[in-house]
Amino acid sequence: MIRRGRCPTCGVTSARVHDRYQCHPIDLPWRACSVQVALTVRRFCCDIRDCQRRTFAERFGTAFLPGVRRTTDAGTLLLNLAEAAGGEAGARLARATGLPVSPGTRLRVTLLRLLRHSVLASAPTPRVIGVDYRTVQRWGAWYRRGGLPALWSHRLGGPGKAPWLTPEQQEAVAQDVATGRFRNAVAIGAWVNQTYGVSYTESGMDSLLKRLRCAPKVPRPLHTNANLADQEAWKKGAPRHPSRCRDTARSGCGLGG
Repeated sequence: MIRRGRCPTCGVTSARVHDRYQCHPIDLPWRACSVQVALTVRRFCCDIRDCQRRTFAERFGTAFLPGVRRTTDAGTLLLNLAEAAGGEAGARLARATGLPVSPGTRLRVTLLRLLRHSVLASAPTPRVIGVDYRTVQRWGAWYRRGGLPALWSHRLGGPGKAPWLTPEQQEAVAQDVATGRFRNAVAIGAWVNQTYGVSYTESGMDSLLKRLRCAPKVPRPLHTNANLADQEAWKKGAPRHPSRCRDTARSGCGLGG
């Protein structure tokens, strides 16, 4: 046993023991059984008056870091489980291997905290991702189900399926839709089927119009009893119902005579 300890602040060794205490860090499991190390830590007094530390705990190298409830090897194993399976699945694997560091959901939180403070989590986060928000949601659901293996088993991306209409045909569809000759997506789909021989469902045509960033211009509804001539005359300043005005004028003239 080393009889002297080195102050981490000033670097001067000291043999004057101030106190002793016990700590029980968790180590790697043995045959699916949890292992805790009974470690006696001595606390030395620093003999340098100008040093900021009055007492300090002895160090045990990289195997037992101060203030950590698990050994370095156990922490590395938990980090590997978190990177491979995520929080919830990694917690189940840790319990199965005999390495439960905290009960219930706290183990999942512990794994997520290890991931957050790891070197992998400290990498710069990309600001722009060339995928849809729904695709990112699917990736998250696959990762929560089975971790990285489940995510890698799905293949997404690439050029995708070839469109049914060529870019020139899509541009022609967008130009015809912009004229306002169609009332709804069904009419546009019928025209596309008649012109290009391509059949679209109503939802498929809606998706195509959304990708082309255009929508059918629906005209103002017209009543069956509307009189277009009277409407145009009223816009130019004529009475709203000229026929009624003529009838009123005639009846007035008759009464006056």
